[in-house]
Amino acid sequence: MAQKFWEAATHLERRFPRDFESAIAWSVPLFIVRLPRLCVHDIESYLRQRQLPAVIGVTDRPLHGCVIAIRGKGLIFVDGGDGAHELRFTMAHEVAHFLLDYQLPRQRAIERFGPQIKEVLDGLRPPTPEERVDGLLANTPIGLFAHFMHRVGGDIAATDILEAESNADLLAFELLAPEVEVWGAVPKNFSKLTFNARRVSIRRLLIRRFGLPRNAAARYSAILCRSRFGGPSIREWLGM
Repeated sequence: MAQKFWEAATHLERRFPRDFESAIAWSVPLFIVRLPRLCVHDIESYLRQRQLPAVIGVTDRPLHGCVIAIRGKGLIFVDGGDGAHELRFTMAHEVAHFLLDYQLPRQRAIERFGPQIKEVLDGLRPPTPEERVDGLLANTPIGLFAHFMHRVGGDIAATDILEAESNADLLAFELLAPEVEVWGAVPKNFSKLTFNARRVSIRRLLIRRFGLPRNAAARYSAILCRSRFGGPSIREWLGM
């Protein structure tokens, strides 16, 4: 999915950190909206002023970003006051949610039922009894789709939500810092480092070369090291 995203923006320079905002304009039907000190109320007001569906049903709170989608297209809201690294990751995370949780299930439903199912997916009519019994629609967003990237730990506890967040992070990492590119850029002495030193080395690389924010870089470096090396040795774990 990450490869297809960048194939649609092949005319852009492939250097890192990538110009992700420009790539969005070429790869997905999403428009970026920058608002200062972003919160849920700001998004609802923006939508209401433009006579768009605005009943989101989420408690007002500060946000890094949000993606709203309906009828196959959408908006990504970001906090314009965030730094460049944070903005880049917010956009990638919300694009990942759009692709994984909205566009992919929608495409599967259209392939299964035909183009007439768009009326159901867009909230223009209820599903027929035949359409309703098909389990595919149960996992497909109908009407307005919204995902919020909160600034602080909140009430997310359900396993399916945690899985969706993890999947979105993994796709965002691959969009901004493809695994093959990361391993190709590690320093020459990397193999001689301890497990923890390798994590630190990759984290710095992700920040400096690929433009990830610190928290995201720390998570991704841990994932990469565990995937390739399994984990620290007992001596390293004990700090010996």
